[in-house]
Amino acid sequence: MIDPPPTLATRPKALLVAVFALLLAALPAQAGPLQDDADALESCMITAWPRDVLALCTGIVSDPCQAGPGGSSTRGMNQCLAREADAWDAVLNRQWPRLMTRAREVDATNQTTDNSGGLALDSAAETLRGAQRAWIVFRDAECRHNYAIWGMGSFRTVAHSACRLALTARRVVDFHARLVTGG
Repeated sequence: MIDPPPTLATRPKALLVAVFALLLAALPAQAGPLQDDADALESCMITAWPRDVLALCTGIVSDPCQAGPGGSSTRGMNQCLAREADAWDAVLNRQWPRLMTRAREVDATNQTTDNSGGLALDSAAETLRGAQRAWIVFRDAECRHNYAIWGMGSFRTVAHSACRLALTARRVVDFHARLVTGG
């Protein structure tokens, strides 16, 4: 017996993609496409939390884009993946001030309740900034490597954009978890 094809009701990611594609279409035009995409990603993370946010939210911008006119060509795939990577980066930039505020609060608490026995405590804000700078270097190098291994093939641009999307989405979801759980 052949199973019936999956429907939106049986595929949670497909349902989320459809819902957020409709939300994207309904957002006011003055915000701009990048901000609209970032808003959709943030809404998806809030809706999907604490389930597998990456599986449910990655692709909500690029999948409908690739399904549109020209989206299945190499150039179209690259543009759609880069568009979503840029949106994840915009969400990361929105999260950053809240993460730094939280890190500074931890630093202030550490200064008033030093139970370290005289050991020097690293600054949470300074270590967060250092970790983020190192992560950016890692992400960029990793994605340049993904580009390089494709040689002169036209798919190298797609590999680079897919890498940037995946790594940035993972970082955003990690930061989201910190913000939600207080970690």
